[in-house]
Amino acid sequence: MKRVIQRLTNNLIVRAYIEEQDRELYEYAIFSILLHIIPVIIIWIIGILLGKTFEYLLFIISFLIIRKYSGGYHADSLSHCIVQSSVVIITTLLLVSNININNIFKIFTIGAAIMVFILSPLENENKPLSITDRHFYRRVIGILLLINVCLGYFFYVIGNVALYAHMSVVIILVFLLQIVEIIKGNVKKHK
Repeated sequence: MKRVIQRLTNNLIVRAYIEEQDRELYEYAIFSILLHIIPVIIIWIIGILLGKTFEYLLFIISFLIIRKYSGGYHADSLSHCIVQSSVVIITTLLLVSNININNIFKIFTIGAAIMVFILSPLENENKPLSITDRHFYRRVIGILLLINVCLGYFFYVIGNVALYAHMSVVIILVFLLQIVEIIKGNVKKHK
């Protein structure tokens, strides 16, 4: 994947769209774009194949947005990230249809949302945040969780339990990824 990013950047330099001195910036930008687009495309294709395009796209977009501000487990390379994310997300989506929506599930979802809010933003040693960024991320994650919970509740009230389950599992998965990062000990400690 790194070679693909380098080739794309080289092509931009050769065609004089960007300067050599901006190589690192553009390589990072391409990396970031691929990091978000590839999972969406993979999930979109699987959603089409399984007849669940809307549910799966709603899940992956909600997940990616909340995950950006919450923090949690990060793979050590783009290719590992894409493979691991795809496996976890596809497995999660396939399991969602078998979830028993009962009061225990609802309570666990609310508990996970509260814990995500408390733990967020989880900082990785490789990606420190300023105090201002931490406060901003905390406000954003609060708003995103509220939107997610309200949207999930709306789907539940109108009788679309499948979409409710997908929105709930977004929160649960984000929480589990935060726990994995805490257990691994890669969380930056604040002074």
